Amino acid sequence: MSVWCPRATVAIIIPESSRISSNGRLLFVEEFIQEKRVINQPAGHIEKNESILEAVHRETLEETGWTVELTGFTGIYTLRIPNQDLTYHRYCFVGNPVDKTSKTLDSDILATHWLSPEAMTSGQFALRSPLVRKCVEDYLAGKIYPLDLIYESHK
Repeated sequence: MSVWCPRATVAIIIPESSRISSNGRLLFVEEFIQEKRVINQPAGHIEKNESILEAVHRETLEETGWTVELTGFTGIYTLRIPNQDLTYHRYCFVGNPVDKTSKTLDSDILATHWLSPEAMTSGQFALRSPLVRKCVEDYLAGKIYPLDLIYESHK
């Protein structure tokens, strides 16, 4: 018997300044997906035996070279792709940049960009998914929840 499971992912919104501002810049990654360049928040899959919070720290470092301090949680977002029978659950966080390392970025990351929300939607880049825009919209609306909203048991 086949068991259906959603793909669990994390993402992070990293503002250049800790103040929420519609003209403030956010850190995005540029990727090459399905033969086109797209932008996304630093994001990726939660690995086996990894906590959600561990995953967001790891993915951020791998995709941007930044270590971050997590400051909030914007929500859980779902993306269904019916023609591929896929569903993604994205846990999106907010964090401040702490230290830029010299770590080599994941091979699928073309570049990192500090972009304003307006530049993100200017048409210069395609968005990886509609969740990219929705996470930014919720962040700009101040929908930021405490990290203790997430409880993980390691039993």
